Amino acid sequence: MSAETPLIIYFGSEVRGESLHQETESLGWTVLAATHSLQALGMYVFYVPDLVIIDSREDSEGAQQVLFHLQSVNAQPLIFISSSTHDALSLADSTGRVLPPTAGDGDIMLAAVPLLRQAMMSVEG
Repeated sequence: MSAETPLIIYFGSEVRGESLHQETESLGWTVLAATHSLQALGMYVFYVPDLVIIDSREDSEGAQQVLFHLQSVNAQPLIFISSSTHDALSLADSTGRVLPPTAGDGDIMLAAVPLLRQAMMSVEG
């Protein structure tokens, strides 16, 4: 992991993925967008990202599959954007965050910073 150039995989809508890519490009972050669950899982294996963002608002079933498989290999950190306020998902505070369906790009970025920082410290220490 590089503190200056974190690699992030985003699973969800193509429009949101492109928006996050553009928003974070000036920060030196790389956001790769996946719109299908198998694509996201393949990208995880191939790229070994610093953070995975799973947005369930467009494809709740696909998002649940991605989350299940990534948790089965202890992938972290994760941000999960719920498709409803009734999603009963628990991500450990230190390894992930659950954001409401109303989360905007800024909210996602604010949630990502401490997770990336913590991941970087665990790699260094």
